Amino acid sequence: MDSTFLTALLDWLQQHTIVSLIIVFLVALGESLAFVGLLVPGAVLMVGFGALIALGYLPFWPTVLSAVLGAVAGDGLSYWLGAYYNQRLAAMWPFTRYPGLLERGQTFFTRHGGKSVLLGRFFGPLRPIIPAIAGMMAMPLRKFILVNVLSALFWAPLYLLPGILFGTALELASEFAGRFTLLLVSLLVLLWLLAWLVKRIYLWLVPLTDAIMLSVLNWSRRHPLAGEIPAAIISPTHAEVRGLSLLALILLLATSGFIVLSQTAGHLPIVHNVDRLVYHALHALHNPLFDHAMVLIGSLGDTILLSLVAALVMLFLLQQRQWLAVWHWLAAFLFPLLLVILLHFLYVTPGPPGMNLPDRETALSGHAILSVAVYGFLAIVLVRDAPPRYHLPIYLLATLLVLLITFARLYLGAQWLSNLLGGLLLGLAWTALLGIAYRRHARQASLTCRHCLIPAALLVVVMLAYPPLVHQSQLARFQPPPQEYVMSKTAWLDSGWQVIPARRQDLRGVNEFPFNLQWRGTAITIGAWLQDHGWQQPEERFDSYLNWLNPTSSLAALPLLPHVHAGEYEQFRWIRLTGENGLYVIRLWPSHIEVTDGSKALPLWYGNVTRLRKAHNMGLTYLVTARDFHQPLQWFRQQPDLARTVYLAERTRTDMAPPQPVLLLDNGQATRTEAD
Repeated sequence: MDSTFLTALLDWLQQHTIVSLIIVFLVALGESLAFVGLLVPGAVLMVGFGALIALGYLPFWPTVLSAVLGAVAGDGLSYWLGAYYNQRLAAMWPFTRYPGLLERGQTFFTRHGGKSVLLGRFFGPLRPIIPAIAGMMAMPLRKFILVNVLSALFWAPLYLLPGILFGTALELASEFAGRFTLLLVSLLVLLWLLAWLVKRIYLWLVPLTDAIMLSVLNWSRRHPLAGEIPAAIISPTHAEVRGLSLLALILLLATSGFIVLSQTAGHLPIVHNVDRLVYHALHALHNPLFDHAMVLIGSLGDTILLSLVAALVMLFLLQQRQWLAVWHWLAAFLFPLLLVILLHFLYVTPGPPGMNLPDRETALSGHAILSVAVYGFLAIVLVRDAPPRYHLPIYLLATLLVLLITFARLYLGAQWLSNLLGGLLLGLAWTALLGIAYRRHARQASLTCRHCLIPAALLVVVMLAYPPLVHQSQLARFQPPPQEYVMSKTAWLDSGWQVIPARRQDLRGVNEFPFNLQWRGTAITIGAWLQDHGWQQPEERFDSYLNWLNPTSSLAALPLLPHVHAGEYEQFRWIRLTGENGLYVIRLWPSHIEVTDGSKALPLWYGNVTRLRKAHNMGLTYLVTARDFHQPLQWFRQQPDLARTVYLAERTRTDMAPPQPVLLLDNGQATRTEAD
């Protein structure tokens, strides 16, 4: 996700308040409306609206009122539909697809009466069903309106509150980890939407697969070329025809997708452009916290770990004498492993120079193929012996695990997006094919939860223990050392100082943190100068975070959070307290530039000197950076050893508005420089 696009979207919402409130109204209406409420993920959108309230992009009371009115209107329309269509409602889509849901709603209404409208507002799938059932069962209109309005008054603030709290945390996080927060929110929303989509597709396809596959089988028997091939794969009289049909459909879609992708990837420029666009967009959002998290998650797709998982599952199947599962499990693991080795030697496509992609070597992602094969086929084996109510959760868990591994490798820059998609599709096709063969010949279930507890616990222990063991080596592998540059002191003072980034952008892109300080010297000499002039390094204590809950906490007692720039935290952080309301901080990042002065070469650091103030929001008290960046720089220039300094008049770059001064320091001593 591009932060520029996010900023533009949020600014547009802020400038078009009426349109934003109409969207809130429609979402709340759709969440409460029969039919629509079953399909629209309104709850997560309401949480998003709450976050926008906390960030100041939506007004609080108008948004709450819009949500209340939408909820009242949605329940009112549902009530009218139930009263108008009555029992005919059960024969209409989508109730025909979920007959059990309508029965549950009727039972719920019979048990709780009028209170069910109030209670049902807060219970997932029943939310858009109960008002329609109230209309079907002739609940008095006056009583319904009263309960409808009261429940909406509670529902709207309650569903907005998590987003408001999260938005408050987002505002705080923008001080130190805006990119991390943006990535985390984007990933969680994406995973939630994918899980929701997979669940909906699963619930929609499963009842249709019988008719679809029977039609295909009848057609194939009449077709002179197709013959009995589909019938040989899936028999309409087989006990697991529904699961087999679903796997067959997945096999068809995955195979078709892989063929299309493999034929177009090398010929369409748009594929390469999308690859590079995704790579650069994610690379620009790198964050130390997220780097560590993605390396840990990506390790779950390592060949070594997948081999350990395969070995443990194999031993368990052998101990249980599941010979059919053993042979299929061997095929599920060994064939992709051999394919990855073969692709590694035959189809080598190095990445472009300077992109530092350590594993950008094969045309397909071997990690994606192996991950889908191992975790996907393990889900198929577990589903065969699991009760029906556990089928969907098992498939969802395997899907989300594979998607997390894929996103981690995409974020780390290990492979192109097209390579990962190709690996996923090929692995999915192979897993579906093996699943058909395994489920078609499988007999009755023979495994129980009692048999699986110890192996499952051992498997979880291995999967949790492996990523930390290889974390440091993997992190170094995906974060190669930056290239160092050399610059003369004359060139630096003349115009070279302008190659340093002008500012740091936070999550929202509106709070600009200019880099107003450049310092030539070693970490030891800079630290010694600061310490001699009353600066100190902040203490890193966990209990200081408890002071967020204390509104009377002093500036010195509140924790000082790091900032992120170019995927790195500042390496030096020094603070100085001047009176009760003055807390100044200097943050420095390495520029990876050495400035030479004759025979001496010293590293160049850049950052800023800023003032911190206390902020109060939603019961929390925390430090934020004051947006007056001139005052801290003026105060810093008044230090005794800096009295002779003349700082640069302004940056000549167009991205600085208004122009910002930059102070150049040399090894703890100010350098007299004019910007003309």
